Amino acid sequence: MKKEIKKYLNSGKQTGITKKIDQLSELIKGEGLDYILNVLEWLNRNIKYPQPEEIEKNDIFRKRTADKIISDGYATGCTDFALVFVAFTRAKRIPTTY
Repeated sequence: MKKEIKKYLNSGKQTGITKKIDQLSELIKGEGLDYILNVLEWLNRNIKYPQPEEIEKNDIFRKRTADKIISDGYATGCTDFALVFVAFTRAKRIPTTY
């Protein structure tokens, strides 16, 4: 893999590949584009939007990790969906930029 592409496999502070993300990424079927489409379907089924009413969006917006978003089961907006997507694709060694 080219050096300039490898940087898109590195985890960031919010996109770290935890044990949970690694395990879930193994459950999502497919390779390449099929995997990506299945990740999008997984996000649609498992991460709800909007967040619960008792949660103040500004208290958590852009502060949670992909792992935490998965655990919470809800997104505050597209940022949260993107963080989980990036973590899942990088877990499968698919170069992804946020």
